[in-house]
Order: sequence, then structure tokens, then C-alpha cells
Amino acid sequence: MLRMTRAVTDGIETVVLEGKLLSPWVDALRAEVESATNEQCPIRVSLEALTFVDAEGARQILELERRGIELLGGTALIRGLLDQQRP
Repeated sequence: MLRMTRAVTDGIETVVLEGKLLSPWVDALRAEVESATNEQCPIRVSLEALTFVDAEGARQILELERRGIELLGGTALIRGLLDQQRP
């Protein structure tokens, strides 16, 4: 299960991910970030409460990073799973 919440602090929108980011929720994450992008303020994604990410979820997070979205936190497990998907 994945929970996504958004908060604006000091003019920066943060999308907080909690739980597991699996392929069925990748489109929801994409839509959430696109919605936040429409708010016209800088965006970052918090990985601090993310407990697992599958290959498709990791690719989506890395795509967000390539687009210039800042990634916050992330456990050693999450960072390792992301590194496995880096080219």
C-alpha cells in the first residue's frame, strides 16, 4: 500500500511517499507529481517513509530526479534499490 500526501512549506511543494511503491501505484505517483507541478512552485519528493520500491517504482522515482525534482531522504534499502535501476 502507498500513501501520498502533499504539503507546501516556504513555497516548496513536498510529495511525501509512505509505504510501498509498487507498479500499480506508479501512475498515481506520476499524476500526483503532475498535479503538484501545476501549482507553479518547486517540488520535492520525500522518500523518508518509503519502505519498499519495485523496479518500475524505482524507475519512476529516477525519472522524477532526472526532471530536476529533489529527492529527500530514503533508507539504505531504498537508495540501494534505486541504484540498481540507474543506468
